[in-house]
Amino acid sequence: MSRYSKVVIWLSIVSGLLAVGSFWWWTRLMAADFEACLLPVVPAGVDCSHDLQFGAAVVFAIIALTLLLSLLIRRVRESFARWRGD
Repeated sequence: MSRYSKVVIWLSIVSGLLAVGSFWWWTRLMAADFEACLLPVVPAGVDCSHDLQFGAAVVFAIIALTLLLSLLIRRVRESFARWRGD
């Protein structure tokens, strides 16, 4: 396995862990505020969307998938080049 592959896999694992952590954080915040958000009038200081946490989770998930996709594309190109005899 090349050094590039190891770095990409390591970065995708870190990004995946950050995505899982952000989703967990968002879920905990949503569960804590769920009852208050169901009231007809939301009390002051209660955030019912938690957009920052959800956005961070989505961004880290996209980064992890993009890194893995780049590694897959590189592997397919290398295999194709070996098959062609380059």
